[in-house]
Amino acid sequence: MVCYIIPLVGAVCADSFLGRYRTIRNFSLIYLMGNVVLCIAAVPVLDHDPIVFSFVGLLLIAIGTGGLKPCVAAFGAEQFRLPEQSEFLRYFFSIFYFTINFGGLVGMIVTPLMRKAATCFGDDTCYALGFSFPALLMAISILLFILGKTFYKLKTPKRNIILEFSKCSWYAVRKKCKKSKSRRKPEHWLDHAKDKFDWKLIQDMKIVFAILLLFVPLPIFWSLFDQQGSRWTFQAAHMDGNILGIQIVPDQMQVINPAMVLVLIPVFDKILYPCCEKLNCLKNPLHRMAIGGLTAGLAFVAAGFLELVLEKTYPALPAKNHGSVNVINSLPCSITIISEFSWIMQVLDASKILRFQNIPCHNRTRYTLEIRAPIKCDHIRLNKERFKMTAILEERKEDTFIIALDDNHEIQGYMTDPVDFTKSVTGAPKFRFLLCLCVNSKCFLVEF
Repeated sequence: MVCYIIPLVGAVCADSFLGRYRTIRNFSLIYLMGNVVLCIAAVPVLDHDPIVFSFVGLLLIAIGTGGLKPCVAAFGAEQFRLPEQSEFLRYFFSIFYFTINFGGLVGMIVTPLMRKAATCFGDDTCYALGFSFPALLMAISILLFILGKTFYKLKTPKRNIILEFSKCSWYAVRKKCKKSKSRRKPEHWLDHAKDKFDWKLIQDMKIVFAILLLFVPLPIFWSLFDQQGSRWTFQAAHMDGNILGIQIVPDQMQVINPAMVLVLIPVFDKILYPCCEKLNCLKNPLHRMAIGGLTAGLAFVAAGFLELVLEKTYPALPAKNHGSVNVINSLPCSITIISEFSWIMQVLDASKILRFQNIPCHNRTRYTLEIRAPIKCDHIRLNKERFKMTAILEERKEDTFIIALDDNHEIQGYMTDPVDFTKSVTGAPKFRFLLCLCVNSKCFLVEF
């Protein structure tokens, strides 16, 4: 979240105080410091808290990237003379975006490979090497950026444009509220500030407020776009991933976006847009943005419909004030279950599982299960064919009972630990294995 808030600070610093060059340089150094701190955090032989160092490193990187976001593209655009070099400016943005995604793609591929390819500090992987690679590249990029200073067009802010913008807006709103209704109203509410503020400033502000309408749907767009790293990856995990004989793993969803950008930028610039210009359509950048936004919207809608289909395959988790019970029949014959959950005799075949879902319970509630089996269970004659057991059901958890035979051929029921559906703290998936062992007329349930 920090990297999305700091751009406001970076924009204010660039436009009102430092200028874009010094803002980029200073925040790049902060970014580099974050990379170095992460490298230190990945070295276990040092006497430090890796969690604290990792947090500080990520925070510095978030601050650095937040300061760079609003300045880099604008600084590059300042180097062109308009309208003479408008065509070169368009190429610049295409190359700029292409390079960003190329770097992201290479980083996603090379960094994990470097981490796995080497061993260090007694571990079978080397996270320090993986973190040092982007740190080295960042240091080289900062050095090249500083060495090119003599070739840049540098603009030093002469006034605090953010402060003037705020003052003019506040003055216009306040004066509009004080104006008498009988007087002729100006064409625009900012025209109320003409008597105090510069005409060019007011005209620029009108353009800014008009452009702000384009940014209204952007929060919705980015909230959906960032699902690539979460919900869309989970969706991929519930699908087979086979496309035309090529197996795609869920983690590769992160790579698809930059890879598609690298492919589509030259296709659009060299093929699609020139063809559209010949057909006298999509010549305006706003038109292209509108079509791109609609296409992205269709992709989000498709992802929504896909989620509705996948929800049918998700396990039904207990709701609030409810729990679930599973009964597993390990006998070689069918059994009959009588429970307070349904008060209906239910038959459970051999090696099958019966689920009682969404059973009302408050904290810990006791229920009784009665298990009945035929005296002759397949080829085994039972000495005890009935068994009653008490189920202690916990809210929002799932109990599992295994029905088995001991060495005396008597029915026994074994209860496992309740399944807790909370997420794993480590992020690793949870697995549970159940093994029923009978030794010297005693049966044990082994769970691991």
